[in-house]
Amino acid sequence: MDQFILQYSGYSNTIYDNTSISRDLNIKSEAAFDFIQAYSEQFNIDISSFDFAKYFPSADSQDLLSNTRTDLTVGDLIRGIKAGELNDDIIAFEENDPNLPPKLTIKKIILGAILVLVVAAILTVIAIWL
Repeated sequence: MDQFILQYSGYSNTIYDNTSISRDLNIKSEAAFDFIQAYSEQFNIDISSFDFAKYFPSADSQDLLSNTRTDLTVGDLIRGIKAGELNDDIIAFEENDPNLPPKLTIKKIILGAILVLVVAAILTVIAIWL
């Protein structure tokens, strides 16, 4: 897998399972399409259900809130090889490895911010009553 990735990115650092294809390897847009096609051909992976726009949104996409982009990682590609296909179920699978950071999406960030605001409001009300 490392040699395959080097062909497309020139990435010289160590490649880990949580290495992001777009953010760390800087494989985006048309290069990403070519990368996923070559991945499919080289490793005989069914990508017919792969939602390309979800992981590699177009450059002209300006509305960040409607952008459901999430990181596609090397670990996702490795799981795809093991499964023989790459789709949302394979990608969404989160191994119970405490050393891997959680996959963040805009939706998760917004929900986290809302949770912080709600807790802050509740604590403020409690502080006022005391």
